[in-house]
Amino acid sequence: MSLAILSDTSPEQPPLGGCTYRLVLPEGQLEFFVDFERAPSDEGPAWARLGAEQCPNCPLRGRATCPAAADLAPVVDALGGLASVARLEVIVTQGKRETRQWVTGESAARAIIGLVMATSACPILGTLRPLALLHLPFATSAESTFRFAAAHLLRQFFRGEHLDLEGLRTQMESLHVVNAAFARRVKAACRKDAIPNAMTALFSLSLIVEDEAELGLAGLRSLFADAPVGAEEAVPTVSL
Repeated sequence: MSLAILSDTSPEQPPLGGCTYRLVLPEGQLEFFVDFERAPSDEGPAWARLGAEQCPNCPLRGRATCPAAADLAPVVDALGGLASVARLEVIVTQGKRETRQWVTGESAARAIIGLVMATSACPILGTLRPLALLHLPFATSAESTFRFAAAHLLRQFFRGEHLDLEGLRTQMESLHVVNAAFARRVKAACRKDAIPNAMTALFSLSLIVEDEAELGLAGLRSLFADAPVGAEEAVPTVSL
């Protein structure tokens, strides 16, 4: 990931090559270009070392740094002093699409951190890469649930597997562990609370999606007027 601070231009990339976040703050602008094809980094601060609060479910061995943490280091350096309650305009550029929105510091940090982590070389977060390539800035919990479920079912479909939601629950349980470990990693490196609270929000989102999977995505049923009536009962595993 390359980080440009107070930059007026973004690298020219194809639509799926990367995404630029520009944060407009009272003291100036911060610009992050997240390169989707970046190589893993073996450099980073002490909190990015592989053994520093390493995720209990991490399969990596023999690396100097956690790939997701190393990629997040420039973001933490730049936003570690940002308060959750700060209000700022964020401009997101993806190919020819531009999104502008006023958000809180926590929302801005959550969006950038989620995108960086999902495009890192972490083998657990790698399952989120399709969502990152089709990034939706500042998605609601319902939009995120829809995207997580759709990506999970499409992965099963393309692999010729039986379509169910059990794997989605398992995926969310793995994300709980990763997000909790990352919250511990970054806390000491931050002077204010936007990034720690962003990690908490990402943890909460994985819980919401897991709960929805357990309920057979009942919260999304109203989006489909032609869905069968009487299928609202909560079941642990739902075959579709």
